[in-house]
Amino acid sequence: MRMALAVAVMTFREAVRDRILYLLLAFALVMIAAARFLALLTVGSETRIVTDTGMAAIASSASSPPSSSVSRSSPRRSSGARPTPFWRDP
Repeated sequence: MRMALAVAVMTFREAVRDRILYLLLAFALVMIAAARFLALLTVGSETRIVTDTGMAAIASSASSPPSSSVSRSSPRRSSGARPTPFWRDP
């Protein structure tokens, strides 16, 4: 349990550091505002409009991963260490 909590805390700190959390918050606020605006325009079923807008937000955000997670999964080219020549066997 302690390890899971430590991983969760470190993941949250990394998300805040990378500003992913702020982007998710802005996206959520825009989607809430859009749902409220579209609900005002409808005559009957406001709950269906809000539900459909939420489902569209989930579908659009799940279709492509954030670019920072893709760049973190690939190995970095500049590690700071020089490559070892092939004639020097360790």
